[in-house]
Amino acid sequence: MSPRGYFEPFAPTDYSPRFFGRLSAFDMECPICGRLLLIGKGKPDDETYNRVTSMIKCYGPDSAGGGPRTHPHRFLIGIVAWPIRQGRGYKGRPPDQRPDKRQLAAIREFARGLWAARKKHKGEELNTIEPAIELGEG
Repeated sequence: MSPRGYFEPFAPTDYSPRFFGRLSAFDMECPICGRLLLIGKGKPDDETYNRVTSMIKCYGPDSAGGGPRTHPHRFLIGIVAWPIRQGRGYKGRPPDQRPDKRQLAAIREFARGLWAARKKHKGEELNTIEPAIELGEG
């Protein structure tokens, strides 16, 4: 048996590259209850994530619905790095890593953000001042 904290060497047949990474801030959806967890300094769920053990706890309801849980769902958080093949080009985040409208609304609610009144088109100035509208009397 190995001493605590000691990792056994990887099997010689395992040729996958190894790397180190530690998450300190991230946004994720609980895979069981669907609750959005916002982790990072000043974010609402920061105390549920242990940065030493990389363990996160979600006290959201069971997938069947119901009230808050007394025993949390627990997850080990890690990082996966997928190599990008030469000549393929980067096409943006994979679909399963893009927040949907419900998740975006929860993120905006936390950040007190607003939906844009209209879409910015190519070539338009970002910060424009609309001309004043004169209201006629009567």
